[in-house]
Amino acid sequence: MEPRRPFLMKGLGYSHPDHAFGTWHGGLVVSHETWHLADLDPTDRTTLHTQLLSTLRTSYGRTGVGLFEHAVVGRHDPSGMPDGTGAAVR
Repeated sequence: MEPRRPFLMKGLGYSHPDHAFGTWHGGLVVSHETWHLADLDPTDRTTLHTQLLSTLRTSYGRTGVGLFEHAVVGRHDPSGMPDGTGAAVR
């Protein structure tokens, strides 16, 4: 797997204070938010869920493009996340 571009899931329902998945607003609601990626804190809980646009190569010679979606939830001492609420940034 060769990561090409990160895609933050920020604002897409995960951990969003107003528009979390399954939140009912009484009907159609349209809104938007804008962020400058360079200004985002990578340790903020709302930016931890990420997808990576990646080039994928198999051991038998095939190549394709796909998304690698990942999130770490919970305690992970080796990454410096002893209470499961922070982020490991290296």
